[in-house]
Amino acid sequence: TLADCTREMDGPTWNAYQIVGNRARAMCYATQQEQFRRMTEMTVSNLVTAATDQLDSMELIKNNQEALHNMATDTIRKLYESQQEMLGHHQQLQITQEGVMTQITDNMASLKTEKALIAAGNKELADQTYNIKNKLEEAMTTLQSQNQEQKTNHEIIIQDLMNIQTKAQDTIDKLDKSTQHLLQNHQDLKKQYVVMHEKMVKINSTVTDLMKSINSMQEKLDKKISWFSHLLGTTEEKITILLMFGQHIVFLMLIMFLTAYLQVPSMSRVLILIVTFANSAIEIQSGNGAGFIRMAGVDFSIIMANGLYYIWKSKGNIQKAPLRLTGTDPDATQPVTHEELQNLTNIVGRLQFSLNESGIGNDTSMRTTPNVTQIETQARPDSSTMPEDVDRVHRFVLNSSMERFSTHSREGTPVFSRTSTPQPSTSINYRNVRGSTPSSSMSSRCNGLTRGGTPCRLSSVRGQSYCRNHTDQG
Repeated sequence: TLADCTREMDGPTWNAYQIVGNRARAMCYATQQEQFRRMTEMTVSNLVTAATDQLDSMELIKNNQEALHNMATDTIRKLYESQQEMLGHHQQLQITQEGVMTQITDNMASLKTEKALIAAGNKELADQTYNIKNKLEEAMTTLQSQNQEQKTNHEIIIQDLMNIQTKAQDTIDKLDKSTQHLLQNHQDLKKQYVVMHEKMVKINSTVTDLMKSINSMQEKLDKKISWFSHLLGTTEEKITILLMFGQHIVFLMLIMFLTAYLQVPSMSRVLILIVTFANSAIEIQSGNGAGFIRMAGVDFSIIMANGLYYIWKSKGNIQKAPLRLTGTDPDATQPVTHEELQNLTNIVGRLQFSLNESGIGNDTSMRTTPNVTQIETQARPDSSTMPEDVDRVHRFVLNSSMERFSTHSREGTPVFSRTSTPQPSTSINYRNVRGSTPSSSMSSRCNGLTRGGTPCRLSSVRGQSYCRNHTDQG
């Protein structure tokens, strides 16, 4: 056991063992912190790319909706002109019928006046009267059939309006269900971000305590080195060689511990050993060694090259999958089909036409194209959805409609299997999360502006005031 192994150690050996272990853990913590920061930056960059693509998709949908609105307006206008033309034909038919009735009345009066004068023509007049009566009956039959056809057409129009109302209600119900599902997902995501914030606060306190421990160990190490040099009582050169040899041993142990933790192959470990011993021999003989910083750079270059080789080798075996929110039900967020969108557009057009006919609708709605942002900020009176959630509903409908036309250009998004940290949202400010860390490596906020004119929420590059996307503004 560990206690059996360390029982025979004296005081200096035990202190050196503790110092080496603490420095190794400090190196591991620093490496994990750097890896977490790089992963966070990469995730935020992917989110910015995804948001840009979504803005382009929304702009395309806006143009398509404007085209559909123009087509619907032209169709309604043509239908209105056809109805006006049919009304004119009906009025002409009514005027013709009134003229026929007037002529019949005049003919009857003339017949009554001339009946006494033309006795010989009574039979002929009776025949003419009979013929006229037959024509009148035929005209009445024709008018009755036309009236029946108009009633049938009126019933068909009423049935179409009922069907339109049913389809509109179904579409509204689907939008309400989608809104409720989006709100639930938003609440779950908010809880996950709160948990992540608490974990980062704990990490901050842990790093602070670790820095204090490292400083105290550094002071103790300096005292032990001074005591050890006083105890030897030899020349300064021997003490320097001894210290240099001890530093190389500690450095080698740290590197070996790191390579064992990262599971570096044996060939790379042997190469690291050769580099370390060669540097120690050169420094003992000539005193012109490479230094621990350069040696650490060389060792890390070897480790990184080995890691990149294995990543490149296993790149073809990685299973790529699109990013999906946790808890999302695929069946609960089915996109609205093209037929439903077309029916909804027809419903809106007919409703607008009815409002214009009754004098309730806006007169400018038939001449101008509505703004998409104005439509998105209006809430339906009979809906249970709050006005502040309508924007989320429209974004969901637009994104669901564009999923069928997407080329999935972001299929290569990596999925990290060794971390359970959720992806950060731009709505959470991380500037104050790690503000109290003494050696925090988080950079400041970017000073650039997005396409919408809002301040950029990305972190700036080290030594600059802008992020990678707004570097050209600096």
